[in-house]
Amino acid sequence: MDREYIKIKKPPPFPIDRNVLETLNDDFWKSWIFYHLLDFYQNYDRIKMKDTIKKAKQNYKLKVENEIAKFIRNSLNLNYDNRFKKFGRQGFIVEGGFMKIKSKIHKKLQEKFDTTPNGDLTGFVDNSIENNNFTFDSYHSRNNSEFVIHHLLFDICQ
Repeated sequence: MDREYIKIKKPPPFPIDRNVLETLNDDFWKSWIFYHLLDFYQNYDRIKMKDTIKKAKQNYKLKVENEIAKFIRNSLNLNYDNRFKKFGRQGFIVEGGFMKIKSKIHKKLQEKFDTTPNGDLTGFVDNSIENNNFTFDSYHSRNNSEFVIHHLLFDICQ
């Protein structure tokens, strides 16, 4: 396997009892989402991905990031029974290394969120998802509400 450096931990199994399922916390559900995304990243077909990017760059009507998202969604749906309908905000690394980009994101987040009157960046946790160095979490507060953004920087052209 080309990407054995990617750390993946299979989450606990789903309970059979629907009442128990309804009581599971966000961490349970996030662990399954991260598991599927990391599994994809470890095993996707790089040649097909590069071909998808090349075709998108040649067609001015297509946006590269939308075609990448569609490729990932279709790959996940093939393996997981069409459960992945939509992604949140995404960006993909198609040139340059993730450490350089990770550093730039940290800097931009600090500049942007430390100066707003209604919101602040309150912290970072590096290597936050299964201790993978291409992940980090940013913690924010805005209008008396706290939230976390999970960042997975997939270097899809490596």
